[in-house]
Amino acid sequence: MVNSISSKKGQGVLGGLTNNVVGFGVFVLVLALIGIVLVEFQGTQTTDSAGYNITGDGLTGVDTISGFSNVIAIVVVAGVVLALVGGFFLLGGRR
Repeated sequence: MVNSISSKKGQGVLGGLTNNVVGFGVFVLVLALIGIVLVEFQGTQTTDSAGYNITGDGLTGVDTISGFSNVIAIVVVAGVVLALVGGFFLLGGRR
């Protein structure tokens, strides 16, 4: 079954697209979950305590990393487009 799917033109690239989309979705969900946990934990701490300051730093880090999610999405899409175009030209003459 796997060979029949991968032998079709373009299927290998489109199969990889699913993995990329799921991986990106997991990345975004994990960042959101970490942010929620840090906010809830920071709410239980007193201001200017060590726990409050550490969770504040963690929230700053999550905010910085999540700012790169747009760039990561663009790179994933560009990679898929390049793979589709490359597959079209490389496999275009074969039948």
